Amino acid sequence: MKKLTCQLLSLLCIGLFSGCSFLGPGESGSGSASEDKTPSWVEKTNAPDGYTEALFDRRYNYGVNILGLNNYHTVLPWAKIYPHGEQELDPYWRLAQWGYYNNYFLQKDASYTETNGVINYTKNWTEPVKDGDWITISNKASTVSLNIATGGFKLYTDVREEYGVTPPYATHPIISNPRRAGEDWPHLLMEQAIPCPLTLGDITAAYFDIAFTVEKAENHTPNYNTSLHTAQFSWIFTISCVNRFSPSYGKGYFFSLPLYDYRTKIIPASFMVDSGKESATGDMMYGLCNEDMVKGGVEVGTRYECSVNLYEQLKASFERMQADGNFNNCTLSDMRINTTNIGWELPGTFDVGLEVEYISLKYIEKE
Repeated sequence: MKKLTCQLLSLLCIGLFSGCSFLGPGESGSGSASEDKTPSWVEKTNAPDGYTEALFDRRYNYGVNILGLNNYHTVLPWAKIYPHGEQELDPYWRLAQWGYYNNYFLQKDASYTETNGVINYTKNWTEPVKDGDWITISNKASTVSLNIATGGFKLYTDVREEYGVTPPYATHPIISNPRRAGEDWPHLLMEQAIPCPLTLGDITAAYFDIAFTVEKAENHTPNYNTSLHTAQFSWIFTISCVNRFSPSYGKGYFFSLPLYDYRTKIIPASFMVDSGKESATGDMMYGLCNEDMVKGGVEVGTRYECSVNLYEQLKASFERMQADGNFNNCTLSDMRINTTNIGWELPGTFDVGLEVEYISLKYIEKE
């Protein structure tokens, strides 16, 4: 989930966006909790009047880029979904399919120079299917559906089609079944580089709103080992230093909202290094307890609706980084939320599915 480094994402956001003025057709970037920006039966929030929405194009008006298999080629889109026809502006949303070496979405043949030489990936694409407000793409392992009316999405994937399976361009499986320590694992995520200048020192509140259901989590891992294998559903943000005059400029860390882990209903708070595989970033990760979002944890098949102000936790994450010797030359005004991704990480052999009805990040600026 963390393959694009904080530094790259920070520089990307700074270079492309200097404000928060460009919106999708029919969208509003700010307003009050009482405004009908989405149907009342879909989205609820505890944010007070005067908030600004940080996420752009929440109904996929500009489409979705589909990224490659790992951090060697995540920036170049492998495919695009355009629910309303091709747009002049590049999509804000991206679908990450990291670690899928057999069943990936690719619109045309592609070759990449990687650590083991040149690898030729063959086209693997089916045209999106529209059914009412839903746009769906699917292959043997994964089904991804987008709701263009509400901004919701569904992520279903059976990674038995990946673990222990030899790709056509290789001589052996890239990931074993069961997964071994240090091997990669599949990720299926929706992500966005946040264009708004969401700097921690310039806001007084940050409301993380989501409605979701984990619909399936079936464990098919042989020789299951809880230290190596699980299925996780998380919502993660990168926070980076954007002060060009700081020695920490471009450096960052991850702020993680874990929502579901097959191994435990209550996911404890954590502070760790992003590691466990060759492509890990090595950046620090500050993870909340999932009860900060969902009291009592998450059960499969139950719908959850959350609207939580986590600004104090955001500040605490920065203070924890400084206590560990990071960003000591920075202030909250130097630190910006740059990107977000949400979805599945599957270091175990699982068959999983979830529906997110909506996600939103609303913030209140200082007066």
